[in-house]
Amino acid sequence: MKVLIDNYRGFDIQFDVESERFQCVITEDITKDTSSYAPVKKFIDDYKKDNKSFAPFYAVSNPDSYTKQKRIKIVGMRKDRRFISEVDGETKQVSDYSLRDFILELPENEVHIAELYALEERQKQAEEEYRKHRKEIVSRMKIVTLGQFKQQLDS
Repeated sequence: MKVLIDNYRGFDIQFDVESERFQCVITEDITKDTSSYAPVKKFIDDYKKDNKSFAPFYAVSNPDSYTKQKRIKIVGMRKDRRFISEVDGETKQVSDYSLRDFILELPENEVHIAELYALEERQKQAEEEYRKHRKEIVSRMKIVTLGQFKQQLDS
């Protein structure tokens, strides 16, 4: 007689009362039969790790985020379910805090992202023009600081 102990990561772990062994059947060819529970869980973890097909995808910065990174490639997922990103050939873990800083790169957003980049570029140009114009106006002013004025009073 077999008793269901747990459904771990989508696979049933059963205890065979007659043989007093833990069992897990992944496929007809792939099974684990052991006297303790932990090796069965490890077997499932290793099976999932070895057989997980992870298709890399891209994420772009969330328009409501202040992240400096514009685009990242998600290349994998760790056992603890954290994403692994690759940027400039370097892989690193994506922190839980950063998950809200990126959105999936979807074809339907391409036009809108291009609009946002164009808007940001216009803003940079306007800021540059503002600084240039402000500098020109200030250069025409006669500026006497309080320190200079005080020196004139003291002389």
